[in-house]
This record gives sequence, structure tokens and C-alpha cells, in this order.
Amino acid sequence: MLPVILLGILDNLNTRFWKTIFSPPAVFWLIWILYALINTFLIVGYYSSTEQSRFVFVSSIFVSFLLLLFIIVCKSDTEDLINVLIFAFFCRLLLSFIFDTLEPSGVEYIKRFGTEFNSNIVGIGALFLVSLISLKKINFKSLNILDYPVAVLATAAIFLTASRKTYIAALVLLAGFFYISRSRSLAKNLLLAAFAALILFFSITWSLGNTAVGERLVAVYEKTLYAREVEQMFDHRASYFVNGWKLFKEHPINGIGLRNYPHFNKSKHNLHTEYMVQLTECGLIGTFLFVIFYLYIIKWLFLIRRKMIPYKNIAETYLLFLLIMFVLIFGTWQYNIPIMWVLIALAVRFIKEASAPTYCAQIEEQQ
Repeated sequence: MLPVILLGILDNLNTRFWKTIFSPPAVFWLIWILYALINTFLIVGYYSSTEQSRFVFVSSIFVSFLLLLFIIVCKSDTEDLINVLIFAFFCRLLLSFIFDTLEPSGVEYIKRFGTEFNSNIVGIGALFLVSLISLKKINFKSLNILDYPVAVLATAAIFLTASRKTYIAALVLLAGFFYISRSRSLAKNLLLAAFAALILFFSITWSLGNTAVGERLVAVYEKTLYAREVEQMFDHRASYFVNGWKLFKEHPINGIGLRNYPHFNKSKHNLHTEYMVQLTECGLIGTFLFVIFYLYIIKWLFLIRRKMIPYKNIAETYLLFLLIMFVLIFGTWQYNIPIMWVLIALAVRFIKEASAPTYCAQIEEQQ
């Protein structure tokens, strides 16, 4: 992926590129990267026991940042860029269907698709594919005939991968899409709300009793209900928050360093939640940078939603994408996974375009 991203960056290497790096919110994340790496390698020390080399680990962080920049500054039209991203995620999903398998995995030993490529990442990619198609519909009011079967295939992949966090995020996307589709008519909104409630109720009821992801959700609910210790709740995922919080209290300022949780906690697993990565491994300094990065984006999206009425639905769509990301990162880390930055980068691109004088002039003309 690195050569492709570098080619894209070089093609878009201009004044706008440098302004984007050294302006919010990208500069906040760049500072986070520099701080996190200096803190990990020069102050605390790097004690990760994983087989991944330091070079690959650091490169993955910078590749993610470069992808963020590339999507923001890409000279192509936003609609063309979204179509390219849809095609890229579709090809990725297609390769998974060709080469991957459906096999039992996990502590529940339930059949999940994506055992070779990582079920969670395959599921998240499928969710992003559906999200991009939804964005295309809301933003540009048009879908081509191929978008519909692609959306169906991606939805099927979400169920086949049996990723619990992806399934919950997909429900949030569906509920958010109904909300964004509301009108000014109270009667129509009440009918839409009733229809949305029925769709969500029957979807959840059916999936809990007839799908692998439903089986996994029921299993984790029962285990949590009868857990003897807090750490055993939510399929032992609660231990990340309990033990991570203990380590944070011992190292509150700069944390314990990236990927060092297994070393300090004397366990085998990395922190599977971005929130505790920030608190436990990056401390208050890293958490502060993480928070202001997202607060800047949220503030601008709400401002555009309130001030630029013709683009209200688009701003709400990106706010919905942020909510989806906040759900996903409860169960995974984000900082060095490139695809986790696609929706965020598109949101920042929209903010940059909306704050441009020419964009504001277009809005005034439409009003």
C-alpha cells in the first residue's frame, strides 16, 4: 500500500498539501504520532513481544497518516474519489471471497468467514463499503446499478464474518440513515420512525436467532451475566478496561508506551480498544491530542450542519460515520490500521471544502 499512497501524495504535492499537514486537525494527529513514538522508543522503551518488526510497526502508523492526507488533498472530484474507494473496498472484499474460508474460530468455536485475512478487518471493510455507498446516495443523490448488488454482498459479508462490533456499528448506520432521511412533515417522520423501528426490531430478532454473529452476541451476554469477576465480562474484553485503568493510574502522564500493555500486564494480548490505548499506553498527553483531534472535526461538522442548510444532510452523514468509528474502536485499535482512517479523512475533506470561500459562495447562490 505504501508505494501507491506515495504516488498519490507526490501527484498532489502542492501548497495545499503542506497547509493540510500543518493545519487542524491533521497537525494534531501528526503531533500525536511524534509524541507517541518518542515516548515509546526514547522515554519508556519498546517491549512488544509480537513478531512484527519495529520498522513495519512505525511504517504502518505513517502509512495511515499518509492515507489520511491523500484523501483530504486529492485533486480528484469528491464523487470520483468516493467511486474509487468503493471500487477498492469491493476488490478487497472480492479477494476475500475468492481466497478466504469459512471456518470455526474464537472461544465459541463458531464458523466465521475471514479466518485467513482476519474476520474483523474483512467485516469492517464491508461495513465501510456500505457506508460509502450510503454517502454516495445522500451526497450525490444517485447510485448506479452495480452499487445495489455490491451493497448486498457487503451486508452478507458483515453477517458471515460474525464480527460483533461491526454488526452493532451496522445497526447504528441503519438507524442513522433513517434519521438523516427524515423530512419536515411530522406525519411522515412518525411513519418513518415506525417503519425504522420495525425494520430494526425484526432485523435484530432474526439475526440473534439465525446468524453466527447473533450466536456470538447471545454467548457473550450469557457469559457476562454469569461472570464471577468483572474482568471476565464481555468475553474477557472488560479486562482491557479494568487492567488498563490500573496501569493508567500508575503511569498517568505519558502512559506505558505503544504495544507495551502485554509486557506491563504480564499477558499475551494487546489492548483491543483505542480508548484504553490512548489512556494506558499514551497517558494524559496522548489522550488530550486524541480528544482535540476529534473535537475539532465534530465542532466543524455541527457548525456546517447549523449554518449551511443545503449541506445539512451531508454533515449529519459524516457525524454518523464518526459515531460508527467510536463504536468500532471500543473493540479495536485504530492508529496504525490504514482503512480505519478512510471515513475520517472524507469528513475532514468535506470540512476543508465547506470552509473554502468558493464553496461558501456556491451555498449563498443556492440560497
